[in-house]
Formats: sequence, structure tokens, C-alpha cells
Amino acid sequence: MKKGLAVLFVMFFLSFASASVKVYSKSIKDNYTSTGYLEGKVSLELSNVDLQDKIILKGPATTEKNIKDSLESLGLRYSCNPRSCKQRYSKGSKVGSTIKIDGGKFVGVLLSGEDVSLNDLDLSVSSDFKESDVPPLSINFFGYVYDFLEPSSSYGGVDISCFNKNEKEKGPPLLSSRYCNEVVVGKTGRIFLSAEVYGVDNKALEMSINSPNGRRIGACVYNPSESRGCEINLTNIDPEASYLLCVRGSSTKYFLYKSPGSCGRVIQVSSKVAKYGGDFGIKFWRAKFKDASAINLSSYLQNILQAAKSFLKKEYGGDCSSGCILPIIVEGIKQNLSINLNLQGSNKKGDFVEENLYYLVPNKATLDFNGTIDLSKLKLRISESGKYYLYIAGKKIATIYVSIEELPKIIEIYPKIVPAGIPVRLFARTENLRKSNTFKWVIDNHSLKSQESSAEYTFENIGVKRVRASILDNGKEIARYTTNIRAASPAEAVNKTLERKKESFSKFSSALEKLDKFVKEAIKNKINYSFYVSRLASFKKRANNTDKKKMVPLVKELYAFQVPDSLIQEKEKAIPAYSSAEINAVPLLKFAKLPVKSSTTSDYAEAISRWQQSNTEISAYSTKFIATFPDKKVTTFTLYDIIISKFSDDDAFLVISAPPGNLVFENQKPTASGEYSLIKLKDSDMRIRFYTEESEVSFFASPDIRSIILGSSIDKSCNFNGVCEKGETPSNCRSDCKPTKMAVVYLFMVILVALVIYTFLQEWYKKNYESHLFPERPQLYNLLMFISNARARGMSDKQISRELSKFGWSSEKIAYALKKSRGERVGLPEIIPIEKIRSRLRNKKAEKNYMETGFKMPPPRMIHPRRF
Repeated sequence: MKKGLAVLFVMFFLSFASASVKVYSKSIKDNYTSTGYLEGKVSLELSNVDLQDKIILKGPATTEKNIKDSLESLGLRYSCNPRSCKQRYSKGSKVGSTIKIDGGKFVGVLLSGEDVSLNDLDLSVSSDFKESDVPPLSINFFGYVYDFLEPSSSYGGVDISCFNKNEKEKGPPLLSSRYCNEVVVGKTGRIFLSAEVYGVDNKALEMSINSPNGRRIGACVYNPSESRGCEINLTNIDPEASYLLCVRGSSTKYFLYKSPGSCGRVIQVSSKVAKYGGDFGIKFWRAKFKDASAINLSSYLQNILQAAKSFLKKEYGGDCSSGCILPIIVEGIKQNLSINLNLQGSNKKGDFVEENLYYLVPNKATLDFNGTIDLSKLKLRISESGKYYLYIAGKKIATIYVSIEELPKIIEIYPKIVPAGIPVRLFARTENLRKSNTFKWVIDNHSLKSQESSAEYTFENIGVKRVRASILDNGKEIARYTTNIRAASPAEAVNKTLERKKESFSKFSSALEKLDKFVKEAIKNKINYSFYVSRLASFKKRANNTDKKKMVPLVKELYAFQVPDSLIQEKEKAIPAYSSAEINAVPLLKFAKLPVKSSTTSDYAEAISRWQQSNTEISAYSTKFIATFPDKKVTTFTLYDIIISKFSDDDAFLVISAPPGNLVFENQKPTASGEYSLIKLKDSDMRIRFYTEESEVSFFASPDIRSIILGSSIDKSCNFNGVCEKGETPSNCRSDCKPTKMAVVYLFMVILVALVIYTFLQEWYKKNYESHLFPERPQLYNLLMFISNARARGMSDKQISRELSKFGWSSEKIAYALKKSRGERVGLPEIIPIEKIRSRLRNKKAEKNYMETGFKMPPPRMIHPRRF
């Protein structure tokens, strides 16, 4: 029985261990211009892979595809074991009144006999699950899948759109275009849609769900001033596909909020889909699923019966003489499920009714494949830049560092209102612009000469003109933005322009207020913040006090005045100077008033490098702050934030490659040493923050250079790479060469000493115990010789023991002597078998005497205890 179980275990283990994935070549794209799907090809061989294994792309978003289904969708050939590629099952125990579900369970019907056919079935299913946010139950009856997706009247409590209300900003007007977010709706029968808008109006908005190419699937209408949103009932929605959730107004006064992101889309009136920056303020909720009381399979019974018939015919050909198993696969949330099935049919013996269900144990079905998989056709989703991992059948195929390079685009053309009769400059606000890009401006079909992101034009008359700006790449248009610009009277233009500039400056000020005081005040000083505050106040005062007929000089001055409208922060990790080539020891030598010699500075630099790597931990970031204006960008400064931990008691410094006059520190006072700044480090963690207008500075940590002793203490033979190489020894490079040989010698000596001490204790214990039993040494010697001679004459231990007992020897002394004569342990465990050696020598001596001299065993009385 045990042998059979062992064989089964080995076969089971080998069935899994033999599965393999062998990759021959791969070519996977890592640079994308927008979100989408992974592109590339993998040539590989799959052997004995489980049919349930998957192709998985893990990253900011995870996509899973079944391997078998993927190969079929690509039209690729593969083979299976069993050849039918179908899951096989073994019969388990009988199902009771309920089935406890928390994930998946396999049950089924067992049929027997020849020429089996099915005629009818009765089926009812009940459970105890409550309303839930996820699909609660799915049952695969012999290949026909019943999904419980009945939507309830309530919705999940969390908005699951990509719009982030915590970062919302003002967006486009709701006029005629559809503004959409591309999202995965998931499994649901109904969704509730709403739009995050601002502005005052009483018109209705249309909410809709559309296919990726803009085809409408469903729509509803609601008035934001009267209700929260509206519902759309859904049918035949692919839970894994992306859809466009859209909002559209008809010449409303509403504006749509947006937030930073990448799932926003715009469907123009022409129905062409265009990429648009940000995520629009469109929110949606999935309907919850009803509780178990809504389960009703009456309309599915014929489909389930037909599935049972097809399964029986396809898998067994109606021959159940060796037994047929019709599987039912149940998946769902935690619940107690009851399936009452009555399957009616006939076989050669007559009609039958099968009501019993049994638990099934799935047997592994495997797949083999050799070829190339085109990943581009599997729709493995790339949602954003970042690190992705590609797995096939559990094996990591590739690590992909995805970079999504957004295409250049125009976000806005401004100002929207300009003074008539005065030359004004129009600006295009852009994103992702490249240095090679040029612009083309067209106003009322009149092309301008400017190829920049701004253009000057004079609107001769009051009225509205159509303005179009295009971004060109090598002469080819890659982005376009069209808007209406209204030419107004100078007085109106002054008020509107002043209002827009104040709004832009307010946005910049809000960004400033989010920074800490040290950085905020530094930026204000750098751009002369108070100047813009006073100038805007001055323009407002002059606008209120200037006659409308004399507004032209004021409007010209106001249009020429540009204010900062946003603040860009470019943050990246700052790496200290680590190698000796990057470290300059000269400022430390000068600070310590030591001679600067070219022959030793490199040695000092190498010693500093080693000390820094062994005794410090440095985390540092640099952040460049850039103030943007409509016509330029101004880099204010770069902030360095350094946190350094020192693990030694040495006096040490942070050395920065810029003089104190070029650095502004938050809390520290640096010491100058030539063109360098030195900050003395504390023994505890220390945070150092400073900003500079220099393009780049380097820094490193160093001990007080006076504590570094050159000469024999600096041994260049050790490269600290963890490998003991030529020229490296435990004495000059202990980190690479561990003194293992001496360790082995010392260990051997310790073991030898311990052995000697133990042997001594062993003999000491034995002798003391013997002295207790035999106060006179001849007692033991004569007793042992008696036993040895008796054995040489063929007497057994029992006979010897009996003879000695007659003469008054105690059982304890007899047992001790018998053991000792055999060389068995009589005291502590013997590591060195001294007693066995003695016994062997003694017995050999007795045998020799007996054979050579015919020595006769002395009578027992000679060793009678009373003789001693």
C-alpha cells in the first residue's frame, strides 16, 4: 500500500515538474506614444503546460489571458494531453444538502450504461448571498455558463471613474462636442452616470456609453441643476473591453471640470476621435447585484439540457459503460449553495433518473506549443509609464520598462477676447512640444508668417474670427486646435484681459502656497513677486479711472505685460559622488591646512570614497522650479534635499562643489574652502536643504582628512568586489578574502582539545564508578579474567552469570563485568572506543592462552568475594 502511494506521489510530482517554458527569442516594444496595448513577439516552446495557465502582463494595470484561448485567437496550432484538450475529472464524495462556495468548486453527475441518452431535466438553484458589488455566482453546466448578473436598484458607494476630484481644474465648455473618458466598465447590467460641471444653466446634458470608435451603445439625459445623474441599462457588454463614457451639451453655459490624466478623449461633431489631455469630470457607478432570492433558471433549462446532451455525445459518444462524468463548475463569493438536479434519460437497460451530485477532483490536462506569439494581438493593456512584467505559464519572460511619450498637442489658444484695431499676440498653450516642431497659424483662411507658438495679428473690426493653429513635424501636421477669437472695443478688451491675467496669476500663486516657506519665499524673491501684485493693482486702478476713448494706450501696455501662470517642478534623484575620480580632496586638504600634492590627492580621494561607502547612507533629491509665462519659461533655481546618516564616530563633512555665495541654506552655515562649501555632519541623521542657480552641483561625504593616514594604511590591492583575486589576502583585503583556512585549523584544534577533555572525563567517571563497585582492583581483574576464560571455553553469559551468583557476586557487579568484558559502554558514551580496544586485547590473550597451554579455568572459589 505504501509503495503504491509513493509511486502515485512521484507520478503526480513529475507531471508538474516536467512542465517547461523555453524562450528562443523575443522582441518587445517599450516606447509608446499613447496608452494602448503591448506590442512585440515571443518565439518559444511550451511543454506539458496546464490548460488553465495564463499569459499575464503585470504592472500599473494587470491583464490576464488564458494560454489556450490566446493561441486559438491567433490561429496557432498546438497539441493537448488528453488529445481532446478537455479537463477530465475523478469522482469524489457525494454532495450533501449544500455546497460551501468561496471561490470555486467542481461537482458533477455520474452516468453509467451503454447507449445513454438524455430526455429531460428538472433543476433548481438556491443560495444565501446578499447584495454585492461583484458578480456573486457563475455556474458552468456541462459547458453552458449561467452568470447571475441581475442588477439591483442600488449602486456601489465609490465612483470608479478615472477622474480625480481632488485635483480638478476648469475644463472645456459643453457646447456640441462629446467629452469622454476611456474606461473598462466591467461586469454590470446598469451604470449611473454624472458630470462634474460648473457654471449656471438650466439645460439638460446627454450622458452616453460608446464603443472606442465613437458608436453609441446607450444614452440618458439629466439636468445638473435638478438631479445627480441618470441611468443606462446595458446588455452584451464585454467586461474586459474599454468603452467611452461621454457627456455632451447643446450650447449650454456649463463648463466641464477635468483632472490630470490620460484617459480623456474628445469626439468632435465630425465624429472623429481625437486625443485630449487630462481626465474629464465624468463619474460612473456600477449597479450592485441582487441577492440570491432573484435566482431563476427556468428560462435556461432547455439550454442546459442541450449542453448536457452535447457534452455526453462529444466526450463519450453516449457510451457510459466505463462511467461518464458530466461536470458542473461553480464560482462565486462566499455562500451556501444548493443545487437540486433531476436528470432523466435511458440506456440499454431502460429508463433512469439521476439525482445525485458528487464532488469532482480535476485531473491535469496539458498543452504543447512551439512557435511565435504576436503579443500585439492579445490586447495586453499598457495604461501608463512604468515597469511591467510579462509571464507565460508562470515563467517570467521579460521585464519591460515602458515609456509613454505623449504626442505634442495644443491645449488652448488665448486670449479669447482682443482689442480691435491694435496689433495683438496670440499664444498657443501646448504640451509635449519638441524642439523640432514648428507651427502654422491661419486666421479666416489667411495664413500668418509665424512658425512659433505665438503669432501677432491685427483684428481690424469688432467681431468674431476663426483661428486655427497647427503643430508640424518635418512639415507634416500632427496636431491642430481651432477656436473663435472675438475682437472687442478697447474698454471691453482691457477688462477681459485684466480679468484673465489676474486669474492666471492667481493660479500661479495657489501653486506657490502649497510649498513650504523656505522655497516659497525664495521663488517670490527670484521672480519679484511683489512687482506683479502691484502692477495688476495699478492696471485695475487705471482701468477704472481712464476714459473709454483713451483706452488704446492702456490696452497696448496691458497686452505687453505678461504674468507667470503656472509653476513646474522637475524632481529627480540626486546621486552623490562615489568614485575616487569624482571626489576632489583638495578643498578638504586646504581646510585642514595640509599640503596639496598631486602625488597624494588621488590616494586621499580613494580613501574618502571607501569611507563614504562604508560609513554613510545618503538619500538625496534635486527639484528644479520653473515659472512659466505665456511667451517664456524661467528657471528660478534648483533645490537640493539631502538626508545623510553617519555610522561612525569620526568627525565628518558634507562637501558641495559650489562656494557658499552661490548656495542658500535653510538651516546650516557652510564653511568656504576655495570654490567648495563644507558642512560639518552630526552623529545622528541630518537633513540639509539648499538651493542654487548653478546648473549642477556635486556633493560627497568625507571624514576629517586629518584622520586619514596615507602609506601602508592605503592598500590598493583590494577592490572590494566580494571575490578573492590575485594579490588579495585576508590581511590586506578581509572583505573579499575570508580567512577560511585558519578557521578550519582552529576548528580542528578546538575539536581535538574537546575530544581529549571528554576522553579524560570518560575515563575518570568509569574509574570512580569501578572504585565504588570494586574497592580492591584485583577483584575486577580476576573477575574479568574468569569471564574471558569462560567465554574461551564456550560458556554463554547466562551460564557465567549463574556460576558467579553461586559464589555471592551481586547482579550489579556481574552485569558491569560482563559489559566491560565485551567492551560495551559502562559510563559516559565513548567517542574513542578505549574499552572496546581493551576488551579485544584481553579476549585475544585469553584465547591464545587456552589454545597454546590448555589453560584451565580457575575454580570460582578463587575469586570468591570473601577472599578479598
